[in-house]
Amino acid sequence: MTNIAIGIIITFLFVCMAILFCAILIKVYVAKIKKYNQLLFEKQLEQQKAVSRAVLETQEETLNNIALDLHDDAGQRLTYLNLQLEQLKLKQPEMNSTIAPISKTVNDLAINLRDLSHSVTSNSLVNSSLFSVFEKELLRINKLGVVTCHLEIIEKKAFSFTLEEKIIHYRIFQEVINNMLKHSRATTFTINVIQPDRPIFKYLDNGQGFNSSQEMNSNGLHNLQLRCELIDYNCDISSVINEGSTIQISKK
Repeated sequence: MTNIAIGIIITFLFVCMAILFCAILIKVYVAKIKKYNQLLFEKQLEQQKAVSRAVLETQEETLNNIALDLHDDAGQRLTYLNLQLEQLKLKQPEMNSTIAPISKTVNDLAINLRDLSHSVTSNSLVNSSLFSVFEKELLRINKLGVVTCHLEIIEKKAFSFTLEEKIIHYRIFQEVINNMLKHSRATTFTINVIQPDRPIFKYLDNGQGFNSSQEMNSNGLHNLQLRCELIDYNCDISSVINEGSTIQISKK
């Protein structure tokens, strides 16, 4: 009887050890699967970022070429035209009153073309701060008289960005501005920037708003998400019909 009890105990212990061993194997296997899936996900994410970065680099190169053509070709032609008008005023002083408004229009067009060329190219960001470029663009928009823009920054001098971050933040800024001017019908537009250690950019307008759940797949909003991913930022978009929109770009 004693031998039978001992046998039962040994069998029970053996079964418990076998179950424990299987449980350990399953746990190790599941951990390896999770690690493999995580590595696979990270690899796919890196591949997507590499493709996205290549696309954006191509876009930047194209935009820089366009800016160069605008500056070198169209800009020079306008300068030459202005010189011809000035010579005409010297040769025929009696036509000054007629030529003067034309000359002013050509000069204004040359200035606008130069500003447009600078806004298209990212080269201006190499030797300028990100916020100074923001301020110039907002000043240009304020002159249009359509919407009043404000830039509010806490501890401006404490912020520091790499060139890649500056370029992508500038393109995000341009995308937001473009969408706001085209679609929002806003009268005020504000950019808040806080937390130098983990920057948060908040773009707010008082426009007509939109259904964010339906518009998230639009090209403009998709581009925002894509650019944010390249520099490890989150992009949160919220909007209420007739109450405006808020786009928050924050460091992860």
